Amino acid sequence: MCPRQLADEYFAPLLERFFQVSLSTQSRLSISHDDFIAMQVYGEGLEAGQRVLELTTPLAMAGISIFFISTYYADYIIVPFKSKAQVIEALENRGFKFEISTEAFINNNQSSANSPFSPISSLSASTLSSPPATPPPSSLNELQKRTFSSLRRNNIIPYVDTSLRLVQCAAHHPFSNDESSIAILRDALTTALVVDKPRFLSLTLTAADPAASLLLEQRLLPRFSSDPTSPADEDEDSSLLLGSKEDILFPIMLDLRKLPLEATGIVCGVASRLADATHNRSEDSLTASSTLSVDSSSPTYERSTQYVDIPMPNGARAASKPSKSHSPGRKVNGNGISPPTHRLQPDFDSAFDAVEISFLSTARAGTIIVGEHELHRAMDALEAESHEPEKGIEALVI
Repeated sequence: MCPRQLADEYFAPLLERFFQVSLSTQSRLSISHDDFIAMQVYGEGLEAGQRVLELTTPLAMAGISIFFISTYYADYIIVPFKSKAQVIEALENRGFKFEISTEAFINNNQSSANSPFSPISSLSASTLSSPPATPPPSSLNELQKRTFSSLRRNNIIPYVDTSLRLVQCAAHHPFSNDESSIAILRDALTTALVVDKPRFLSLTLTAADPAASLLLEQRLLPRFSSDPTSPADEDEDSSLLLGSKEDILFPIMLDLRKLPLEATGIVCGVASRLADATHNRSEDSLTASSTLSVDSSSPTYERSTQYVDIPMPNGARAASKPSKSHSPGRKVNGNGISPPTHRLQPDFDSAFDAVEISFLSTARAGTIIVGEHELHRAMDALEAESHEPEKGIEALVI
């Protein structure tokens, strides 16, 4: 993804040569006819796991095709230039403020009133200057079902390779160094590409970000050091990269080659499914902790052990110390059985339990980036949808 001028200057001649060698490459190589624009979005104030939904829901409901890219600094939506006015209207109706000078959106509504799970969050097609040809979904739930119906119909299955351990970083610009990000990273990038043959590497340069962002394999970090004798992942002073080198991320990949470039709702549909997994997990935990059924006349009550599921900040969960229903320090009735006691329901904060995700969209694939501790929950949610039988839901028309 690059400016049209660079595509015409460098890539178009290469495509012509490939086409001359083999006509079969025409179906695999192409440069989009439509022009796109990148619009930066500041998502401060949005809860964990909600950011992607807040940005993509109004656009998906309006039938606007987008690419979504998360960098070290911000989120970007890449939209067709012809849809710019519709995008601005859709996001401003959702509480975002568009800054004309920077062409960036700022989250101006930090309340939950316009949450994607609220009925008032749906954007009617009548608010658009030119409604999409395909009737938009009437709700986020319908959009999610359409999305996964389309993925199933095209046999697109989420795939993850757990040997791909990624880290999100940015080019490190020392105060005394006026070099550009490319100048700082050029040698390390060239060596990594030629020698290490990376299986995953994403480099994003934007005019708005202060430095280049990289999403790369953790094993490549030693290459990005100004001192060859001091690996970059051990010495921050010599590292060419900023960011935590220990927060491991995993890519969940969707091969979208069977779908047209203008397909809509993929990012939003996947994000809403992961959000549902978050809410369902919280509800299950509440149910498990609050439906303790006690029969004081049953002999098994005395031997029961009770656990409370406790949310941990890193997304994992731990059981509290088991408490015996009968202990020497507790009052018992005449039958030697402790009477049932009222137990307070734990106050679960869904933000602790949210699947924090980011996206990397390309012309041929969609990649969901999740943390190490959230991988299994995310995959369980997506695989459940991938194998769910059709239930008469209208497939996404694209």
